[in-house]
Amino acid sequence: MTVDAKAPESRLIGDAARTLTASQIGCVLNDIAATANQIDILVIRLQSTAEDPQMVDALAGAVLALAQRIGWAADMAADRISGSGGMAFGDAVQWMMPPSFNWDDEKGKGNGADLTAGAQK
Repeated sequence: MTVDAKAPESRLIGDAARTLTASQIGCVLNDIAATANQIDILVIRLQSTAEDPQMVDALAGAVLALAQRIGWAADMAADRISGSGGMAFGDAVQWMMPPSFNWDDEKGKGNGADLTAGAQK
């Protein structure tokens, strides 16, 4: 492994970058707690805006995105903490991208995934 002597530890690659420091673990946990608080506030707001379908959709989308973020953060940390048992669900792609992101070309055809459909040849 080659590392610039002046590079911060966060720029390490390979196995050295896989273990989180206590400070990094604290940062992840703080971010999860702050984001969970944001979800709590949004859900309260969501309950009070049932008469506005656009607001309901927007708030529900925001809650989903925040929940995906904290799920990914927890899995990322669990995967990098020795003895934690690893990820519960997966990486950022598994948490935040729709299932169609991983479809191969044949499976995606006809489902809006083929961006060349109807293109002139």
